[in-house]
Amino acid sequence: MKYSIYNTLVPLSNKLVLLYNAFSDTFLIFKADIVPLVQNDLPYVKTQWPSLYRNLVKNGCYVADNLDEYEKLKAISKAIAEDDTTFLLVINPTLDCNLSCWYCYENHRKGSLMDSNILRRVQKFMSNVLKEPVKNFTLAFFGGEPLMKYDSVVSPCMKFAKGLCDERGINLGVSFTTNGTLLTEKKIAEITSLCASSFQITLDGAEKVHDKVRFYQNGEGSYRAILDNVKKLLEYGAFVTLRLNYTKDNIKSFYEVVDEIKTIGKLYRKKLLIDYHRVWQDDSEELYSCDVRKQAEVLNDEGFVVQCRPLRSIKSPCYGDKKNTAVINYDGDVFKCTAKDFIPENREGYLNEDGNIVWEKSQEHRLSLKLRNELCHKCSIAPICGGGCSRYILEREVEGGTYCMYGQNSKVIQEVVKNQVEHILRTRNLQLNQ
Repeated sequence: MKYSIYNTLVPLSNKLVLLYNAFSDTFLIFKADIVPLVQNDLPYVKTQWPSLYRNLVKNGCYVADNLDEYEKLKAISKAIAEDDTTFLLVINPTLDCNLSCWYCYENHRKGSLMDSNILRRVQKFMSNVLKEPVKNFTLAFFGGEPLMKYDSVVSPCMKFAKGLCDERGINLGVSFTTNGTLLTEKKIAEITSLCASSFQITLDGAEKVHDKVRFYQNGEGSYRAILDNVKKLLEYGAFVTLRLNYTKDNIKSFYEVVDEIKTIGKLYRKKLLIDYHRVWQDDSEELYSCDVRKQAEVLNDEGFVVQCRPLRSIKSPCYGDKKNTAVINYDGDVFKCTAKDFIPENREGYLNEDGNIVWEKSQEHRLSLKLRNELCHKCSIAPICGGGCSRYILEREVEGGTYCMYGQNSKVIQEVVKNQVEHILRTRNLQLNQ
């Protein structure tokens, strides 16, 4: 046996150390003074501390001598990325929006709409791809604000997909990334009656703080309408990710939001994921990360599922890093992910009249970039980092540079591990309390 390359040691005190293995996503805590033996003298550990040795093997901290861990990781990554039993189709019915949040990266296009011609191509595309071996299909709506075009695009697409999936024996799920202001009970009832549905909806602080960021054209705030709609979705059985977008200026106000969330009935809490996200333009997270942790602990103790930026892991990669993913814009342009402005220069293809995607940029090459970077070969957190975003890697390749999400900084990597372990503990605590 040998010491795994995917182990990270994190000192907890002068006497204790945490050993985290990123491949198994598990950890152990033991005395700091035996670290050299654990790392370098496995036979001694086996004979002197057999129980510790068994746990180190069980957690993947010790692996077989002949195992090439990097090649194993690459093989798993490739198999998941090329899985052809699932398909995710993201549709942008419009890039228009009824709100205007200061941090939004998109250029909203007033009056933009997926016309009947593009809608017909989208339906042809679904007919073309929803066949063996696809078993699970997710139809997602993004934008802009997708619910602005509910009657003309969203509802027809959902009903078409429902009929097709029922006919072909495919499991259907529908998801929305929405600001939540345009939901009505009629829409919620229709969506939830068709199939399993999920929604990602964002709050930007307590009511007074949020309403200064997300407000209607008449200046009226949206906080109360959004939170009421979240509760209504839960009552109808939808799954909701409530994204809490925090900055150094609004993080304290989220204590009020936590108190509001705690009023949600226990029957609905399993359907609600509280997801803390730092607004990307704010780079001072170290000043208030303790508030995020404190709030997460309160919510976790109340039986809510909470995540604070855990890494996706190579076993659950970003949707944009999978072969069977496409994002179709209202104008028929095709992209691989939603995290960049939908302009012609960024598109990776287009949807033709026959309902087929003409890829203008090689998808095979993009997918091949994962973990190919030399920096990833022996990085201890490669299994949970996955080599970073393939789009960023591709851009760095064009620029002639290398890419590491964490700058090869050991202290930053230790912080990543601490955050991951906290997520594991919160999940474990929630399971114990249920």
